[in-house]
Amino acid sequence: MPDADGDPIVWLLGSNHAEHFFRTEWERSPLRVPAKSRGAAASDPPLFDRAALLALAPLPDSDDKATMRVVRVAESGKREEPMSSGEDVATCTKSGRSKLTRLATKTWLNKSLQQGFTVQLFSPQQYSNKYSNRIAALISSLEVRFGNLVGCSAYLTPPGCQGLAPHHDDVDVFIVQTQGEKRWKIYTPLARLPREHSEDLERDRLGKAVLDVTLKKGDVLYLPRGWVHEVRAFGGRAFAGRAFGGRAFLGGGRWGLRCSTVCGDRQQER
Repeated sequence: MPDADGDPIVWLLGSNHAEHFFRTEWERSPLRVPAKSRGAAASDPPLFDRAALLALAPLPDSDDKATMRVVRVAESGKREEPMSSGEDVATCTKSGRSKLTRLATKTWLNKSLQQGFTVQLFSPQQYSNKYSNRIAALISSLEVRFGNLVGCSAYLTPPGCQGLAPHHDDVDVFIVQTQGEKRWKIYTPLARLPREHSEDLERDRLGKAVLDVTLKKGDVLYLPRGWVHEVRAFGGRAFAGRAFGGRAFLGGGRWGLRCSTVCGDRQQER
């Protein structure tokens, strides 16, 4: 993480790329920076991972669109949501009376991940734990660097699965792979620097991917807004268990950052 006086762009891209980034890639073209070029170490703590999500549970259910979104891309290419939005849990009102409240519990979150759904948690920096504090510190340094407010989301996706259909964002993004591997397929923009996020896009509109890249732990990918992309976590039946993947998204104004994670075997993490 950058210190109080450090440049978050140098932390993200490494000093060599940061020196020319705004002249050559910014709002122009994707840029992949390997972990070694950034000076990232294997021992660096992740910004967010599956353990961090489960530590926050129980959370408001997925019908609360201000808290999270749970979604997957089916084999047909269509978006799917789980049949239930959480578990009914006995809670107490301020007056001490008992009532049933639907919540996204650890059990429900684990079940959703095992069924191939991506969990997108909005604003993880608002919670109080070591992960949220690191994200909040990075957000603060990025806000100073860009002179703009920054938001944040965290995505977790099971192996061999895809959470979102091809689409483009309305912000520039930095993707940081914090654990495991993910495959990014990137397509030519349908419009230059759009001001609106796209809907789900059909692949037959996109042509051939102009960049097909695998991000490994510590790698960073910069993606200007408007560049269409789709992402799939590596893994599947070839694995002894199932790893889980995710990425955190930080965005504000016309830029953003995502951190992508594939974490350990599900049998070990229940």
